[in-house]
Amino acid sequence: MLVKTPGKCIFRDLDQFHRKYLEADKVIIFSQIKKGFISGKMKTIIDRLICHYLPYIEISKEGSNHLARYNKYPDIEFYYEGNFSMKNGKQILEDYIIRTFTQYRSKNIMVKDINTWGATK
Repeated sequence: MLVKTPGKCIFRDLDQFHRKYLEADKVIIFSQIKKGFISGKMKTIIDRLICHYLPYIEISKEGSNHLARYNKYPDIEFYYEGNFSMKNGKQILEDYIIRTFTQYRSKNIMVKDINTWGATK
């Protein structure tokens, strides 16, 4: 397989987003819960961040992770709004977001209900 654009998504519609994502110290994400999970559009955006990582995997006791392509990745604050269809849905979502952005090399990851937005830390 020939890679023509290493470190860039082959779809050019998010070029500015990708550049700003990597420049940021912190990224704040707001997402609605649809059918007990993030929307398909939000999942697509998160999945499309994979271009910021090398295609090699390192395995550790925490799991498997792509190797970093860059020296720095932003901290993540993820706020969600909506209801969960399962009793443990909130925990599943929080675990998913933390695991995803840990794999995506963010050091500080916070996942909270949108009702906590703006509350004193």
